[in-house]
Amino acid sequence: MMSDLLEDLADRIERLETAEAARAALSRYAQAADTRDWAALADCFTSDAVMVMPGLEVVGGQAIADALRGMLPEGFITKHLIVNPQVEWRGPGRAQVRAVVYYAHEGAGFEAIGWGDYADEVVVVDGKGRIARMEFEPGQHLPGSIATVRASTDRKSTRLNSSHGYISYAVFCLKK
Repeated sequence: MMSDLLEDLADRIERLETAEAARAALSRYAQAADTRDWAALADCFTSDAVMVMPGLEVVGGQAIADALRGMLPEGFITKHLIVNPQVEWRGPGRAQVRAVVYYAHEGAGFEAIGWGDYADEVVVVDGKGRIARMEFEPGQHLPGSIATVRASTDRKSTRLNSSHGYISYAVFCLKK
C-alpha cells in the first residue's frame, strides 16, 4: 500500500516537473530571441528539432537559431510575450505546449506588431525542457510605423484585406 502511494506520488511529481520544464523552455526561447543570445536560443531546441511556420521548415537546433538570427537582424528591438500556455503531458519527459505569442519588432525603418499560436513538442533531458518541434501559426501581423499608426487615428476608413498570406491587415485611408 505504501509503495503504491509512493509510486503515485512519484508519477504526479514527474508530470509536474515535465510541465514546468516545458513552460520554462518557451520562456527561455523568448528571452534568448529578444536578447539576441544565439547560443542560448540554439540550446532551447533539440539537435534534431523542427521549426515550421508558413513558407518555412527548418531542421536542427543550430539551424533554427541561425534562421531566426536572419529574421531578427542586429539593431532590431523585439519583444515576445508568450501567454496562456496550456501543457498536455504526453509521457515521462514529454509534453505539448500550446500558447499564444504577441510580438513587436522595431528597427531599420520597419516596425510591426502581431500575434499567433505556438504548438510545441517539448522533451525533458536532465531536468531541462528542449523544444523538439515548434509550429507557429500567425494570427495577425500588422506592419507599419508608429507614425502610420498615429496618423491612422485621423483616418475615415479601414478595411480588412484577406488577399495577403499572413500579412492580412491593410489600412486604406480617405482624407477628411
